[in-house]
Amino acid sequence: GTIERGVWHHYVVTFGGGNMAFYIDGFLTKTWTNTPGTLSTLATPVNLVIGQSLPTSIFVAPGAGGDFENYGGDYFKGDLDEVRIYKSVLTAAQVNSIYTVEKP
Repeated sequence: GTIERGVWHHYVVTFGGGNMAFYIDGFLTKTWTNTPGTLSTLATPVNLVIGQSLPTSIFVAPGAGGDFENYGGDYFKGDLDEVRIYKSVLTAAQVNSIYTVEKP
């Protein structure tokens, strides 16, 4: 979809049990269950990044092996405010509640 520029939006992505859910302004907009592989500890730590994939200087081509195979991705262009990381997966009701309470 298209997001209007210059307007505040509330974005949430949850991940748990191999499933991802994407919310915009409190509404579920996409689910993704194609999350192959398992979590692993990286041999070389990288800085946390938000709004982009891992630092592009460490990507390798798909099939090349290693921790940083790049299958493509998009980048967020905009300002971020009040970034939060939760220790559990938020439910759709919790996401909607947070949006409702904090929307401008």
